[in-house]
Amino acid sequence: MGTMGIGGALVTSGGGIGSVAGQDHALLDNLDYASAGHTDFAGTAVANTFTANQTIGDTYGLVLSDTTAAGDGVIYKGANRFIHNFHHPTGDTAVPDGYNIFIGENAGNFTVGSTAVAVTHGSYNVGIGADSLQSLTAGVNNMAFGYQALKAVAAGSYNTAIGYQAGLNVTGSYNIILGRSAANGITSGTYNICTFYILFIF
Repeated sequence: MGTMGIGGALVTSGGGIGSVAGQDHALLDNLDYASAGHTDFAGTAVANTFTANQTIGDTYGLVLSDTTAAGDGVIYKGANRFIHNFHHPTGDTAVPDGYNIFIGENAGNFTVGSTAVAVTHGSYNVGIGADSLQSLTAGVNNMAFGYQALKAVAAGSYNTAIGYQAGLNVTGSYNIILGRSAANGITSGTYNICTFYILFIF
């Protein structure tokens, strides 16, 4: 897959590419390179794999649909999810607010918020780094920056972790973790501040 970006083209809900005169942005609903059976606006079957670099012009933009399924508004790197904002479309007894952002190979997942019984569950999370927040379910307001940061957090909330594998095994809430492999000995603990290998418990 080449560099993405299309000037004056739209992608249909199935992912096919079709040119539309006068359109000033590109709508990409499904960037799954492995998908098949897409059609353009004339009904002609097309592939959604770029074979050359594409450029977005100065007056153009790129619009991704909201990610409520694995094939909606997701940018993949190879076969791995790379950029998405998944939130569950129904939750359990409440529909999550969403407002998540996940950037990095396999960051987040496509089940966040499926157990939501409050609209905040599985919402307002940021995971930047491969495998960050990978186990997230109902957690709220978690901020993970770094490879595998807060990888094990599921229902834990209000955690901040910055660094390579920072808070790797943490499942609790209200933790602040700074530095490479910081707090890796903590699992269900809460209200911890950990810098590198130094731990402060309040």
